[in-house]
Amino acid sequence: MNISVLGCGRWGTFLAWYVNKVGHNVMLWGRESSRNYNRLQETRKNDHLSIPDDIELSNSLEKAISFSDITIISISAQVCKPVKRYK
Repeated sequence: MNISVLGCGRWGTFLAWYVNKVGHNVMLWGRESSRNYNRLQETRKNDHLSIPDDIELSNSLEKAISFSDITIISISAQVCKPVKRYK
């Protein structure tokens, strides 16, 4: 199954790692300006785990939504409004 995780903070990254670990194809979405997204792009790590190479990273919300059979939203309430306007 194709699963997109929207939000690449600690929780979103963990959820992407977990659903990949149990056998799903995963795309992890983050805003292009996100410090977390840029760090994952460069190192494939956050402070708690490393994500495997088969988790696709994307900053295209349209691509992440069209990829998935299931979408997991892991975006903090503080950034929900800007994401609504993000394209």
